[in-house]
Amino acid sequence: ESDLKFTDEFTQLLAKNELFARYGYKFKDKTLFEYFSNMPWYKPNSAISGNFSILNKIEQANFNLIESYYQKRKSSNIQVNSSQLLTEGNKKYWKQEVSKDLNGDGVLESLTIKFYVDSSDSSGIYFNSYQIIVSSKGRTYSIKDKGSYLSPGIKFADFNVYDKTTQMYIVENGPSADYTVRIYTFNGNGIVKSPYVIGLINSYDGKSKIYTDINALPDKNKTITSYYDFAKGFVPLSKQSLINKELTFACDMPLLRRIDDKDAIPIVFLYQKNDWKSILGDNLFKIIPKNTKFIITDFVAKKFDDSWYDIWVKIKTPSGEQGFIRFVHGD
Repeated sequence: ESDLKFTDEFTQLLAKNELFARYGYKFKDKTLFEYFSNMPWYKPNSAISGNFSILNKIEQANFNLIESYYQKRKSSNIQVNSSQLLTEGNKKYWKQEVSKDLNGDGVLESLTIKFYVDSSDSSGIYFNSYQIIVSSKGRTYSIKDKGSYLSPGIKFADFNVYDKTTQMYIVENGPSADYTVRIYTFNGNGIVKSPYVIGLINSYDGKSKIYTDINALPDKNKTITSYYDFAKGFVPLSKQSLINKELTFACDMPLLRRIDDKDAIPIVFLYQKNDWKSILGDNLFKIIPKNTKFIITDFVAKKFDDSWYDIWVKIKTPSGEQGFIRFVHGD
């Protein structure tokens, strides 16, 4: 139960479905099926039902416990009040302490995370820096980092089931809900920081691939155009995997004539349609009505800073017109 307090929504989803996977239930959900297919013990069997009744009483109790945490995780985050703050010099901080085997050697590490209050903002309790301290086998390891509007509380996930480590991560909300996930791994010799992950984690495949809300286009099918490798960073999908896929949007879309880095507003469909011409100039080819079916004919991902990419999708309309739709990281 103690582990459930520090897991994200998707990890809890995996935990409750593992109870059925152990019986060989063949998941219809592609994400769950692919994840459990990594496990040597998983033997999918179409004859096994997913009924609650296949679980024994202990498993049913565990399922209900996980489900209660899952529902809480979906609707709430840790709230910190002033009475929970501690003082370190002239700084105030909130502390979290966890015991967990982080590197798979069978020994529990003692983990302390300090979230420091942003003293420049008097409108509430906001955190803008943190320190992770791991004590293991008589040695202490530490790493510090900064961020804006940090969510208090560390989370754990096993992004790669083929190694022995468990990853820990912290979510930065950013000034305008531009979420960033900071991932760390304790390997027994130190704390290793992974490249930033932009967006909130929706799922992961157990083989290092992480999917966030940013990795999908905002079309009706939520078409995936990229993923994160927790050790390497952002990875766009190949053109071959996307060409000829169908896209349909629930809003009007501006079709652009060419890839143009000078376009000031990447996410143009969030703005008033009347402004598109003034924003995009002669690069605005035409406005395509909502619910039009597009076919992808080309795909380009262009890096424009350390963490963000431009996603350019070339599409063809039913009438044969071709142009580009531009997104930032698929957002």
